[in-house]
Amino acid sequence: MPEAAADALALLRRRVASIEAGGARPKAVLPAAQDRILLGMAEVDARLGGLAPAVLHEVFARQTADAAAATGFALALINRFVFSPKPWLWARQDFAALEMGDLYGPGLAAFGLNPSRLMIVTAAQTTGVLRAAEEALNCRALGAVLIEPWGEGKALDLTASRRLHLAAAEHQTTAILLRSGGHPAPSAATTRWLISASPSQVDSHAETDRERRNLGRPRFDAALIRNRQGQTGRWLMEWHNDERIFRTPATASLHNPALAADRAPAPPLENPALRRAS
Repeated sequence: MPEAAADALALLRRRVASIEAGGARPKAVLPAAQDRILLGMAEVDARLGGLAPAVLHEVFARQTADAAAATGFALALINRFVFSPKPWLWARQDFAALEMGDLYGPGLAAFGLNPSRLMIVTAAQTTGVLRAAEEALNCRALGAVLIEPWGEGKALDLTASRRLHLAAAEHQTTAILLRSGGHPAPSAATTRWLISASPSQVDSHAETDRERRNLGRPRFDAALIRNRQGQTGRWLMEWHNDERIFRTPATASLHNPALAADRAPAPPLENPALRRAS
């Protein structure tokens, strides 16, 4: 192994050992309150204490069917960190595109993100995605890095998440780990969100049938299930792309949809052959 690589590996091992022993962490891991990013909803910001920059955050889909909602929520978080003209990078596993579809520039623009500022890296395996993400986090020129492996890859373990977290802290680049096809496991992430879709509200000022058929603002059933810097909670959050912040839905108290935990389970398939095939 080259001497420079050996020195870098030794430094990383010392930092990981320091964290495991409760020793000093990079300054960016626990940023001052004034450096944290507000999401726009007073209740969420009070509970969260602001979203810390230059650390690792996780976004999970509650179910596979909620993968699109989890992706939208992750993009909203990216929005909060990429206000400057800095570019950002999306490291994505090939299988995610097969399951979720390819990225769509006009859709990103409608969500408040400039597609011309996005760089995309794809890899066939989880290890390739993680390697690309870590290299990207070492670049201070990037505003944020969105990391999207797929499934329960063995390479994405506690050690891998620590590497991402340390790289984000050292080089002041925020990392969002999007887990659409995985389940929560031990990690070094500062926050962990569990996301499912929620029905949007049709524009009450719509005058024509065509306008009434338009989609409303994106809404998320968002559960903050880990927060190393504050409390946890669960909210109905509506994304306002013009302002690039979340708002409390105006009709949330009147037409709050049933949360996933309150919904009745889907009826079993009647045909055993179909059950085996699914």
